[in-house]
Amino acid sequence: TQSTWGKTLPFKMRSMLLAVALLAAVANADVVSLYAKVNQWTGTIYDNQETKIVYGSLSSSSILTVNFDRDTKVLLTILYNLTTPFPVGHNSLFVDAAGIGYRIEVSGSPVINKFMLQTPPMQLSNVTDFSMLSYDSSSQSYSSLLQTTYSSTKLTVLLPGPGSFFPVTRTDSSVIPYPYGSSFTLSGGAQRTYTFPNKIFAVSIWTQFDNSASVSYNTSSTRAAPAGKRGLGYWKIKLTSGGKLMATLQYDYSKEVKKVKNEETLSFAYYDSATASWVFPTSGGSLNTTSNILTQTTTHFSEWAVFESSSASLVVSSLTVLAYVFVAFYNSL
Repeated sequence: TQSTWGKTLPFKMRSMLLAVALLAAVANADVVSLYAKVNQWTGTIYDNQETKIVYGSLSSSSILTVNFDRDTKVLLTILYNLTTPFPVGHNSLFVDAAGIGYRIEVSGSPVINKFMLQTPPMQLSNVTDFSMLSYDSSSQSYSSLLQTTYSSTKLTVLLPGPGSFFPVTRTDSSVIPYPYGSSFTLSGGAQRTYTFPNKIFAVSIWTQFDNSASVSYNTSSTRAAPAGKRGLGYWKIKLTSGGKLMATLQYDYSKEVKKVKNEETLSFAYYDSATASWVFPTSGGSLNTTSNILTQTTTHFSEWAVFESSSASLVVSSLTVLAYVFVAFYNSL
């Protein structure tokens, strides 16, 4: 909190005092601290030098701590508008001139030794949960960063790399999207639903013991599709350790209606490495063509996929039926 005499000082003098304070901190620390402009900052971070970039207003500053294996140019921008609305139940933590998020860009592809963001102090009253969302512009979707802590009214998160990030609150009823490829914890004896970017896939999991899992996604696979089938998506689901599990897989194709050509033939299948083939479960599956949701229950994780009959196979089947009808009609003459 700023003192009364600090508020009466001219802005330039306050800036000079802050610069002197930062230089003093640099002289007595192992990291370099830089003061950025209110809305945007760009500069070069030198190799293997842990650097704290302090940016924002004097009373409300964010801190980005970085360390790269080579000289790297960094561009920081405070964001004030959303390109895509937040997921249902999520709201911005920033409600004043501090903006609603951050965009961080780096040049080249350096090895990231450290990439950590700390928000300004925030008043979190009547908040049930909070998180830092990462925005994927290509899919226009959000995912939740898992390594987030809250202390002394500040939110601190380890960032996976450059991108756009938004600190948010959420209600108990909302579902946080999790990033593909990241591990998430499972509490033994409890069931929880996890959804992922674009919300086309979700998995509800119950495990016997505390565990952790991860889900990765691909639009194609090196494994050949079954004859007459076309793959719409492939998910590798991994469990860290053993123990009993029960899960329900859900494929929501409401956002991919144009991609689905033969809705009635949609089904889940898992890859059996022992037989090197895709296996279609004979039970536990359901398809709701009204809500555009395909579900499948399972007691094991592996590589799962959603298949539909290819258009070519349907044409062949139709021609075959017509041929039988014609022959039956001919024989009846």
